[in-house]
Amino acid sequence: MATSSAAFQVLTAIAFGDAFDKVAIASGDTRNELLRLAERHRVQGLVAEALTKSDLDLTEDTRGWIEEHRRALGIAYLSRMAETARLAAHFADAGIEAIALKGDTLALALYAPHPALRQSIDIDLLVAPENFEKAERVLHTAGYTRDTPSPSIPASADSMARYLCNAYEYSHAEDGHQVELHHRLLGDPHAMAVPFVDLLANSETTMIGGRHVRSLGRDHLALYLCAHAAGHMFFRLKWLTDIVRLFDRLDAEGIAHVVAKARLGRCEGPVLAAIALIEHLSDRRYACIGALERNHYAPLVKRAMSALSSPERADAFTLQDLPDDLAHFAFAWRLAPGWRSRAFAAMQHLVNHQDLATLKRGVAWAPLYAVLGRPLALARWLTRKPAA
Repeated sequence: MATSSAAFQVLTAIAFGDAFDKVAIASGDTRNELLRLAERHRVQGLVAEALTKSDLDLTEDTRGWIEEHRRALGIAYLSRMAETARLAAHFADAGIEAIALKGDTLALALYAPHPALRQSIDIDLLVAPENFEKAERVLHTAGYTRDTPSPSIPASADSMARYLCNAYEYSHAEDGHQVELHHRLLGDPHAMAVPFVDLLANSETTMIGGRHVRSLGRDHLALYLCAHAAGHMFFRLKWLTDIVRLFDRLDAEGIAHVVAKARLGRCEGPVLAAIALIEHLSDRRYACIGALERNHYAPLVKRAMSALSSPERADAFTLQDLPDDLAHFAFAWRLAPGWRSRAFAAMQHLVNHQDLATLKRGVAWAPLYAVLGRPLALARWLTRKPAA
């Protein structure tokens, strides 16, 4: 399995900031695999930095790869920072409070003095649910168009779209920037359902481009990073790297406090699963998790390792995606804090946002979406276009 390869072990060590086996990547095949995995897990900046600082005799191709990604990450980081400041100004002018999730505010907090090493592909902004429509209009004024869910879905289906999607995706036609506008933190509306006013009251402020940009406070950030990564079955090493960097800045008491907060909020599953997975991938050991809990989360660690080794795939939402859908459903079911979250996991398994344009119904019709979800997926599969 790819996750046990020498290249993956080196990649994990580099991403987590640990010593790595330089001899292992003396082989050209292993080094090429390392660079491929770095792109798959979006940690190119960290690998480029580590290889540059090493005393390895790098090939011209490897040096070219390093220079290419360093330049691209640096330019993209500065461009996103400027756009984040611009959007913060637009939202402030409209009287909308917004909180930046992950992205460049996280890079500044956890990757300084070289925040550009953290790759991001979009700008994540969270607003209060009651301000979501107004915030969407601000994005349209700022030159953005909505990509997901489709802007063609009727207003009658919007409540179902909000139920299925915790964030809508937008893109700027001219500069290529992408924005995810969130109206809640997680896909599951019943997990970590912290009111926006509480998130705002405990948020922190970062200065970006002369503008004050709010980001999640430390405790909420720790819970969110774990829950977000677990929601994607820890598919990317980048997400675990963020968690490791945050935890490495906390002492044992600080991490125990995060776990205690997670238990109070009934979202300890993602946190403990993340801790167990980090322990599996590194020499770190956390006092807040015991042997019984490690054994309890061992099957989830095994599933996460399988996800880490799987290749990229497009969100096609057809019957071909059924095995992956089932794996995600089983993972979410095991981590769900209650029956409402399990019911939502089942709904996500059966339904996707593409069905909205077909049924054009609101959230009250969720059972109908669930019944017709797989037939609609079959229809999309039968009418799929062959790969070019």
